[in-house]
Amino acid sequence: MESLPDDVWHQILQIGIQKKQLNHIDLCSLAIVNSHFDQLTQDSALWAILLSRDFSSSFNSSQAPNLKAVYQVKHWLKFKLKREFQREKLKREFEHARLKRELQRQQEMIHALSSQVNLAEPQLNIPDVIADE
Repeated sequence: MESLPDDVWHQILQIGIQKKQLNHIDLCSLAIVNSHFDQLTQDSALWAILLSRDFSSSFNSSQAPNLKAVYQVKHWLKFKLKREFQREKLKREFEHARLKRELQRQQEMIHALSSQVNLAEPQLNIPDVIADE
């Protein structure tokens, strides 16, 4: 494995990322194999490809010297935003269910009161009055 030159490894990693066969987790996993792979996966060009692929961001190594760190921050923010969106969605669904239960309870109360009025109406002996104009 280590007999391949670094530029060949770089091409393998680059093609894997471009064809979506490798992602940021794969690069980080490869980095912990040994120091040689750690060095290969630190290449900003690889992280620039991942940034453009996963976040539609265009970066080059002159803009930010550590594109891996940029990727980590963007990934963390995306995760946090996604989690916040899911939390807000659950809150809205919970509130919708609560309002639906409240509406049903009020409709049942109206129905019960209406039934009581209908039962009490004949006992009141209220004459039907038709007003002539």
